Amino acid sequence: MNDAEVAGFISERGPFTLPDVDRKIAEWEESRAEGKRTAFALVDNATAKFIGVAQLRKVKIVDGKAMITRLIVNPDFRSRGYGTEAGMLIMHYGFTTLGLRKIQSWVFGYNMRSLACVKKTGLVETEGVMRENRFWQGKYWDMHNFAAFKDKWLRDYWGPYVVKHGAMQ
Repeated sequence: MNDAEVAGFISERGPFTLPDVDRKIAEWEESRAEGKRTAFALVDNATAKFIGVAQLRKVKIVDGKAMITRLIVNPDFRSRGYGTEAGMLIMHYGFTTLGLRKIQSWVFGYNMRSLACVKKTGLVETEGVMRENRFWQGKYWDMHNFAAFKDKWLRDYWGPYVVKHGAMQ
């Protein structure tokens, strides 16, 4: 969490001490136990190296929605399609297993990799832009709001993904 590049992509400000990280992990575990978060570790099958995390958070079953986040913390695995693949799989899980109808993502304007990734995974910038929402590296940046809706996403994104990659339906 204290890696300079990773710190720019998460919503909380560091630096973080070990007790801060322990507290955050406890919060995450509590929200998972309450059904408000589903998180998956991303691990390279060939090397068993930790790649990052993909999660659905702020899960609201009654409203049928959640927020998706993907964070590739290992720099050796950035810009290699892991965030896109994790996004596709966790969105499919959210729509089909959890029964969600809408998955959202908020992306800072300076995070070009994430902006590209959300578009590749079928999230569309339909939710608006929060202007000058974050100060980072001497400048105020916009936060872009994306969403995907179940029926359209399954038809227009998951179907072609399955054909191309042979993923299970």
